[in-house]
Amino acid sequence: MLLSKDADTCRLEMGDFIITAAHELTLGWSPKAKEDKWPLTGGIVIALSNDEFYVGGTGLVLTFQPRAEGRRAGILSVEEGRFLNGKWQPGRRMNGDQDHQGRHLRIPVGEYGIQRIKLYTYK
Repeated sequence: MLLSKDADTCRLEMGDFIITAAHELTLGWSPKAKEDKWPLTGGIVIALSNDEFYVGGTGLVLTFQPRAEGRRAGILSVEEGRFLNGKWQPGRRMNGDQDHQGRHLRIPVGEYGIQRIKLYTYK
């Protein structure tokens, strides 16, 4: 997916979820949000299972909605990491400050990273 001022959101259906990817500058949290020039941002989402994903990229905010009617999505865990010799190496465990109290996954503009997210659903 590639995001810009002209196409600042993208919806994906993966596993048990509908994933909405938004350009991070639409939220105005980044210091770069006040700049006139919008950088191209983008990422990749890889499903590990119906409720677990790798997300790599920059300038993204991902939110999650269950495909099942009447359910809500929650974030069980998010961790930054990297791959070393083809094996996932977890790094920093994200908390409420980084995932907006369990509402989204974010990789700021100008930072490049990979995060592993595990989701759950509830009524």
